[in-house]
Amino acid sequence: MTDIPEKKYNSALCLSDGIASVPNLAFFTGANKHRSTRGLNFPWQLGNADLIVDWGNKRLDFCQKLVDKQQVDILRLEDGFIRSLGLGVEGSRSFSIVSDWSGIYYDARKASDLEKILNGQHVLSHRLSGLHQRAKSCIDLIRKHQLSKYNHAPSLDLGTRKGLRILLVDQTANDLSISGGLASKQSFEQMLQDALTENDSEIFIKTHPDVLCGKKQGYLTNQKLPKNVRIIGKNCNPLNLIEQVDEVWCVTSQMGFEACMARKKVRCYGMPFYAGWGVTEDQIKLDRRTERRSLEEIFIAAYLLYSTYFDPDTGEICDLEIVIDHIARQKHYWGQNRGHFICLGFDAWKHTYVRDYLRSDDNRITFKKKLSNTDVKSQPRILVWGINADKGSLKLAHRHGLPIATMEDGFIRSVNLGKYGTAPRSLVIDQQGIYFDPESNSDLEKILSSDTFSEDELRQAKSLIKTIIEGGLSKYNVGEIVPISVNNQPQQKLILVPGQVGIDASIAKGCDQIHTNMALLAEVRRLNPDAFILFKPHPDIVSGNINEYGNYAEYADQIEPYAHIHACLSIADEIHTMTSLVGFEALIRQIPTTTYGRPFYAGWGLTRDLTTKKMPNRDRQLNLEQLVAGVYVKYPRYINPATGEFTSAIRSVQGLQKELSEKGVTRISSSLFNRWYLKVRYGGWGMLKTLLSKNR
Repeated sequence: MTDIPEKKYNSALCLSDGIASVPNLAFFTGANKHRSTRGLNFPWQLGNADLIVDWGNKRLDFCQKLVDKQQVDILRLEDGFIRSLGLGVEGSRSFSIVSDWSGIYYDARKASDLEKILNGQHVLSHRLSGLHQRAKSCIDLIRKHQLSKYNHAPSLDLGTRKGLRILLVDQTANDLSISGGLASKQSFEQMLQDALTENDSEIFIKTHPDVLCGKKQGYLTNQKLPKNVRIIGKNCNPLNLIEQVDEVWCVTSQMGFEACMARKKVRCYGMPFYAGWGVTEDQIKLDRRTERRSLEEIFIAAYLLYSTYFDPDTGEICDLEIVIDHIARQKHYWGQNRGHFICLGFDAWKHTYVRDYLRSDDNRITFKKKLSNTDVKSQPRILVWGINADKGSLKLAHRHGLPIATMEDGFIRSVNLGKYGTAPRSLVIDQQGIYFDPESNSDLEKILSSDTFSEDELRQAKSLIKTIIEGGLSKYNVGEIVPISVNNQPQQKLILVPGQVGIDASIAKGCDQIHTNMALLAEVRRLNPDAFILFKPHPDIVSGNINEYGNYAEYADQIEPYAHIHACLSIADEIHTMTSLVGFEALIRQIPTTTYGRPFYAGWGLTRDLTTKKMPNRDRQLNLEQLVAGVYVKYPRYINPATGEFTSAIRSVQGLQKELSEKGVTRISSSLFNRWYLKVRYGGWGMLKTLLSKNR
């Protein structure tokens, strides 16, 4: 962002309620107090305000009168160049803002802070030289993920090329950037006329998104046009469009600079912020812009120095790269989620959060118990929960060649148990099988057996390992993290045996000889007669959500039902398990792990596997960071419950850690009243949101 003047302001008067609600407003103004004009008589009473804050140049003449009469300063705010997922006029939250003490970037009638940076007159200009590599990297990411100011639109194929392609960019009528850019309606007419007379080429006209959604009018879309002119009347991704043409002609649109980033020839019929510096072919001239600047220098000035970004997960001020990563993640999952989903085997309380994980700019979601012959005619995508789907429905789907994917909880799930209806922070959607079934191919097994892990993914894995250990995190995060007192003898090996639920699908699919907790304990005791065995029953059994009994004390030296699993892991020398996720959490903590079944983390060279069945697809040796990168970073998808948007694995884990610190200990209780209270509190809320959903 541009520098805040050294002057300290007592009070800032914001000329709208929206400005007064801008996040981190004091960061931009440096003022002690802020208020809006609500309740003030016209002409507005300034009171003790010594700073006026306006949005762009909406009230240019009025603000100037205030400045001249009252001797107050003025700060202008405006949306940044990579703003949001959706349109601002439709309420999509902004991830970036520009602030300007001199003017505003789109008004060339007066030098803005951005223009001063580029002319070398600004105090920040000396920083330009050290940011070239970062600018190049960001430009590459913007092109790779095809990011623009708004990022909700899908790609559009222009079809077979017939010759030179010129894209004309229309804008909304009376947009302030047009008059501010020394242009008018005639500028658009001249642009179109030049395109028609100078070239025998394909001409495309890009309509503004606000015009497409019916909010505003354009300049070029209501005219009678020749056959070689094609109006793009669909909402489409600007960068995707730019990549398919040879030249981009515009008046003052930001798409002109995005075309510069794509290394296209750009002609300007107005004076936008990027014109006049030598990177565009300009039809008008502005004498103030005397310097010659490269594409990277303009990017540095506009996107890195002039703009301020807000972390989409936390709301805190952040770097551009964090916003790029966030928007790219949303676009990635939106692309995967397009189409018609029929969801089978989902409890009603899950419907709302499943919709969040299936969010897209273009899809339809239907929840059903069974699939009908009528359903298959539309060629939907079938999504099933675990192994709960109706078998007849699956046969029908297979018979018609419908794609079937499986959804399940992720490995970092929630604070409290899923049986209470708590929404998960992560889910997996497997297009081939599911991770707990070693008999079928799964996306996770494919990732672990053949994917190459990037340096960034391995860095994320290391960070996840560190955060999970330091935070004492697990899948469900219930129980007390307090030291456990055990009576083992000095030098006596302590083996932790995590209990599982007998009806767990991972046991049904992944175990061959040992299928019960009692059988597991008996085998661990047989193989380790002198060890101290600590048995940790599964929280769902301890809480009473599932009834399962056994004389565990026959083989275990100590039973620890209420402690957090992290407390148990912290004292264990070894872990012995059938297929429990605790075995994977032990590997993260560098604890030797023995498996008696075929869990997803076995067979990669990090566990001692006693299963009698082979795992032929797992012949690759992985290190811990690679395993964690596959299991946590690449396989699941994560949702930030505060925003409802997709987030990264490390952000999800950090959010879970924060939630735990705020809530304190979540104890496991077998009280019938407590179980029903939690089910009503979490599951009931999920049911209510489902009933209120317009598309249930």
